[in-house]
Amino acid sequence: MTDSIRTAVEGAQNVLLLAPVMSTAAAQSHRDLLTVAAPERESVLAVTYRTTPDRWLADWQQTLGDLPANVGVIGVSDTMRSSAAGSETPTGGVGGTDVRKAVRRPTDLTGLGITVSEYLKAWHDTGTRIVACFDSLTAILQYGELNTVYRFLHVLTNRLSAVDALGHYHLDPAAADEQTISRLKSLFDASIEFTDDEWTVSRR
Repeated sequence: MTDSIRTAVEGAQNVLLLAPVMSTAAAQSHRDLLTVAAPERESVLAVTYRTTPDRWLADWQQTLGDLPANVGVIGVSDTMRSSAAGSETPTGGVGGTDVRKAVRRPTDLTGLGITVSEYLKAWHDTGTRIVACFDSLTAILQYGELNTVYRFLHVLTNRLSAVDALGHYHLDPAAADEQTISRLKSLFDASIEFTDDEWTVSRR
């Protein structure tokens, strides 16, 4: 599975991952796409609506072991609090970036975009493979109108492409209608959908 997923998206820079949010398949593909290089040669950025930055980092260490050379976790929630100031930084920051950051309002896509760009700018010339995970578009669509989300993702995918990053974006297909999914697919180089216990891959 790991090799097939990575081979299927080889050459793609922005990948839409369609699977039930709590499924084992989604979790495994998430890990596979986060580890496309050795930890010492990766810079990993996670945008999460479902957990705290501390929990995300702890889950990585429990399931994958060593943290990447550079890591950033942006927690998005109206109740999320950044723990960067009070916690030990688990890996070296670059350009003054904190490992953990918070975007207080889920509707603040401008603030989220700025925060993502700070990490991309800091890591661009580090000689590492930049990988970004957005967990999840399901949550983003709950807080924003489709046209607004589409414009945000259009800018974001271009920014990732500009620094030769690999981005993967999770969406639960049960939480969006076919028209929404079809429109969002147009933004991505590849999409991967888990149905009938297997992955179907399509490329643009």
